[in-house]
Amino acid sequence: MRHIDNPEITGIHRLPSRSYYLPYKDPLAAQLGLKNAASVLSLNGTWKFKLLPYPPFTDPNEYSEPTDLYSFEEISVPGSWQLSGFEDIPIYTNIAYPFPVDPPFAPVENPTGWYTREFDVSDLSGSIYLRFEGVESAFHVFVNGVFAGYSVGSRLPAEFDITGLCRLGQNLISVMVYRYSVGSYMEDQDMWRLSGIFRDVYLIYRPSSHLWDVRIDSLLGTDLKTGILQVSGSMGKLEEGCNPTVSLELFDCTEKALIEHNLSLSDGTFTFSTEMAVLPWTAETPNLYTLVVTLKSGDEVLEAIPFRIGFRTVEIKDGNLLVNGTPIMIKGVNRHEFHPVLGRTLSYEGQKRDLLIMKKHNINAVRTAHYPNHPVFYELCDELGIYVVDEADLECHGVELAGDADLLASDPRFQKAFVDRIERTIHRDRNHPSVIIWSMGNESGFGPNIVAMAETARRLDPTRPIHYERDNSVSMLASDIICPMYVSLEQVINLGESRTAYHGPMVFDPERLKPYPVILCEYAHAMGNSPGGLKDYWDAFYKYPKLQGGFLWDFVDQGLLQQREGKEFYAYGGDFGDKLNDGNFCLNGLVFPDRSSSPALIEYKKAIEPVKVLEVNLEAGSILIENRYDFLTLDHILLTWEVKSYGRSLFSGSQELTGIAPRQKMWIDIAGFKKIHWETLPESTLNFSFILREPESFAPCGHEVAFHQEKLKSARTKHQKIASEVPFSVKACEDPEKIVFTDGGNRIIFSKITGTLESWTFCGTDVIKKGPKINLWRAPIDNDRPFVESWQKHKLDQLQLQPRSVHFDPHSHLIQVNGKVIAPSLRWFIDVELTYQLQGGVLRMSVHGEPSGGPEIWPRIGLELQLAKELSTFTYYGKGPHESYPDSSASARLDLYTQEISDLFTNYIYPQENGNRSEVEFLFAGSPRGAGLFVAGSEPFNFSARRFSLENLTCAKHTYDLNEDNATYLYLDQEVLGLGSASCGPTPTEQYLVRNKPFSFTFYFTPLSSSSLPLHHLASQIKAKLD
Repeated sequence: MRHIDNPEITGIHRLPSRSYYLPYKDPLAAQLGLKNAASVLSLNGTWKFKLLPYPPFTDPNEYSEPTDLYSFEEISVPGSWQLSGFEDIPIYTNIAYPFPVDPPFAPVENPTGWYTREFDVSDLSGSIYLRFEGVESAFHVFVNGVFAGYSVGSRLPAEFDITGLCRLGQNLISVMVYRYSVGSYMEDQDMWRLSGIFRDVYLIYRPSSHLWDVRIDSLLGTDLKTGILQVSGSMGKLEEGCNPTVSLELFDCTEKALIEHNLSLSDGTFTFSTEMAVLPWTAETPNLYTLVVTLKSGDEVLEAIPFRIGFRTVEIKDGNLLVNGTPIMIKGVNRHEFHPVLGRTLSYEGQKRDLLIMKKHNINAVRTAHYPNHPVFYELCDELGIYVVDEADLECHGVELAGDADLLASDPRFQKAFVDRIERTIHRDRNHPSVIIWSMGNESGFGPNIVAMAETARRLDPTRPIHYERDNSVSMLASDIICPMYVSLEQVINLGESRTAYHGPMVFDPERLKPYPVILCEYAHAMGNSPGGLKDYWDAFYKYPKLQGGFLWDFVDQGLLQQREGKEFYAYGGDFGDKLNDGNFCLNGLVFPDRSSSPALIEYKKAIEPVKVLEVNLEAGSILIENRYDFLTLDHILLTWEVKSYGRSLFSGSQELTGIAPRQKMWIDIAGFKKIHWETLPESTLNFSFILREPESFAPCGHEVAFHQEKLKSARTKHQKIASEVPFSVKACEDPEKIVFTDGGNRIIFSKITGTLESWTFCGTDVIKKGPKINLWRAPIDNDRPFVESWQKHKLDQLQLQPRSVHFDPHSHLIQVNGKVIAPSLRWFIDVELTYQLQGGVLRMSVHGEPSGGPEIWPRIGLELQLAKELSTFTYYGKGPHESYPDSSASARLDLYTQEISDLFTNYIYPQENGNRSEVEFLFAGSPRGAGLFVAGSEPFNFSARRFSLENLTCAKHTYDLNEDNATYLYLDQEVLGLGSASCGPTPTEQYLVRNKPFSFTFYFTPLSSSSLPLHHLASQIKAKLD
């Protein structure tokens, strides 16, 4: 059997797994972490490469070095050959294996990458190790034509001793990388299927006697002040006659030595244990120490190995996950390693950028979905403060489609391979304080092989709990945590109340729940314009102590940057001719591929903010604050506040917050509140902002971590006397087809045939080119999937007004239209009454509808208008500055905004409904010349505006399909449907649905020459005068 088909061969000549480190010759360089001084030679860079259609041999001993290197092309390492211009394509699937399923055999058609490059050796007195941090999916390696080893396990390191294969001077390394192998059955993650040497590869030079593995347990005593340090290690090689010693030095962040201890070795191993006063490590307080382990022979330093360590303890107790004795709240994300050009190759800077984005948005935890990440990622998590669920490189989801989800988890041939994946993960990463939970993998069924992994994890590291979502055993054999995915809010509350809850076929009864915390391993699928309901989930998490948060799916859209006809776009499944694909299901991130933030990231930051204003008492001049940090006081936070009225600042102040302990609520007196006569204020908002007093490792001074807004009701009259902008004296002319109103530069044409306003011209500008018309349709978002079939069946996108009567009163300038809104070829309809009244330059439009039949849930209820294209600057008072929807509006703030039409459009990779602004009182759509259209509603309303027609947005599959029209499309909605997360999860809850029901609403329209008027006064005057 070929190596690549044999599940019981996980490696040949591969060295035992060890903790990750880089060795140094100089202890000071090791202490300072100067990586360019480490004893390594990077082999990253340009390699020679040839893509073969299938493996060239069945036995690696048949290998011979290439004689036609001139036919090889160049490729950059690390990277993936599918993204480097070679004739093999990226494939995106979520569940299905993209090859014939016949485990354990790899397919016959198996593209194989042949890599080769030269390296120089100037000293053979020690040992030379060749280390790969990640190669997908399996590979054989040869040095100077001799077989050096084999490894499978794409996202795990493989290290080989090549000392005996090297020669002084020039050497040749060749690597045969297979796109598919037996490992591919265990690497069926929801991601692009790419191949190659995609992580760092390098040589490590070691002295003849050197260390191999170092294990560090840095725990915290129950007093939360005493560090318990336990260090053990083993030799890699020991030269005959050498009697080395080990020196341990522990330094704090000021480089002060806390421990200096020398140890002798016994049978090539050493152990050490001590206690000392330390500062604890948590995600909020990432206090790190540097441990330098130095191997000496007499006074000669053989090598020095540094480790950054933190003292903390993780345990499950009384049904909660505790860090340092305190229940923590997991404000997490799942994260794929992804780059829009390089695939799964990320630089140090790219890894750090991701974590800084998380920290700035209050995210404190990452589940490495669904494989161990690059070693640098864990170093950064230690440094910046991120909890990590470190997940084994295991997912066998595709066997579900073959009819048996437990197939590989129960196949004894695969047990060694399953166990190998968690074993290598733990050995590599166990010295990192950021790693608080080991995960056995994802969606791989359940059976003896999963249980064997769990037993191995507990044996190798009893200091951390373990996690596996598919553990359906009564006694939780493979998980210490109840960790369902995509459960509804109702089921989350059931879990919180320890009532019977359901997760697919799994049933959680109260007795089974009792000993375990509940942490959602995946929830709130952030695909496209989504997710909704985050605030509701987090209200539940904080209400029930058993609920400890979860990991949102997921961090980044996996869109690959491509070009089409000179336009850049992000590709998804199917865009490369991959016939078996899952389309745009890879686009479900809080950030876009270029790491620009989606509105969902801002909403998530608000939902998980660490400071909460629970109550405001204006009479007492105080507010009730809850500190939602788990370990920090609020001493590092400055509270600023401001009273604003329609964009104008009335009062403001700031003060420090002291003495508010973690998870404590406290009333705070606000200096300056008692001086304000609140009853005399106009309509206003009271705004609180919680900002950093000093710069942190992740954000500058002044960075906002939380905010709160209160809408203040005014006791003063709303309606102030101002002159109308358009007091024109209307002349009305009626003929059988239309009614025309004119006055100077104003001209309004109303069609009696269609029962609609056809146009409104003001000072030479067509402020309204067409409409308003009743509209129930929206370009479906990814989460509309449960509803779209019904919407299309009932042709909501083809509704037409069929007027049955049009009555015009020339004295009151009132037009009344009665008719039906009907879809072609269908019997369901909406009886409608439309009333238009023109008075003092203002058009009032009232709509009443009575549906008869149709879908149960609607996308929206409102109007569509076409305005002049030049009306492209929008000033509005409502929630902004980003889009908001009924179940996703907590992060938007009520204020007066001015935005260009391009800023009102969220350019989702897969085009869909976007850009809604909610709780809007009025808006003004203006042109560069100043003229424009003013709109107000009888009640707060929703609006969106764009240059693309609704039909274009509905039909577009990529951003390059969007074509700007010679118009501005304006949507005014009484109601819009919430977002939910039904692309992979629940639909919006009841309060966010738009149900099929009678409706009524009123809008007011008037042209203006500019937006310099006090628009809120104009809105009040219009409504008072016409109502």
